[in-house]
Amino acid sequence: MKKISYLIIISLGLIFASCASKNQDAENEVKIQSTTSISHSFLNEKDIGKKFTIKGKLVQDNDSFRIIENQNSKNRVTFFLTFEEDSIEEKLIDKNNDFVTVSGILISSDSPWVKGLKVLKVE
Repeated sequence: MKKISYLIIISLGLIFASCASKNQDAENEVKIQSTTSISHSFLNEKDIGKKFTIKGKLVQDNDSFRIIENQNSKNRVTFFLTFEEDSIEEKLIDKNNDFVTVSGILISSDSPWVKGLKVLKVE
């Protein structure tokens, strides 16, 4: 009789656990919003000459370009861009105020929040 009682208790426990863990919203798709969480504020003079990939909002003022990384954050970093080839600069002209990804060589690090980047590639 004891064995039957234990068997019933265990069965009821498993049934309860199964019902309690049932996800009623399983049909609904979970959407995850990606954000930029990388801040290159840590780059300093020791990193000059190294290659980095930067993603941010492209801003054009007259003939100069800059990318603002994490623009809505207190940790935003501004990269002033220079170009080795005019063709790279031409790729960015139509992307003013868009989010872009570029790869290049760090050429200056004036502060944690202001850097210089020589762009080698627009992705």
